[in-house]
Amino acid sequence: MLGAALSAALGWALSEFTNAQFPYLDSHITIFSFLATYLVTRKVLSNWIYWILIDAVSVGVYWLRDLRLYAILMVIYTTIAVYGYLHWRKLAPKTSSKSTIRT
Repeated sequence: MLGAALSAALGWALSEFTNAQFPYLDSHITIFSFLATYLVTRKVLSNWIYWILIDAVSVGVYWLRDLRLYAILMVIYTTIAVYGYLHWRKLAPKTSSKSTIRT
């Protein structure tokens, strides 16, 4: 809920005060990237799902803006996020009710 509210507020600000092509999409990518980073610091398995979605959406955004190299970079990041998710899922304890990884 907080992520959606912050995304909407930032999207409004971007649409009002900048010439961003995709202000609401940009704001969602930004806010949920911060959220995903926080989840990484807490070692929450679902952070990788956020990164997969964020990076995949970013591919399209960069491609539409004719930033092809950044789009390719985001494809690489998406691949890394898929690998990270699969690797962390394998490391996650099977009986734990919380999806956190212990190191």
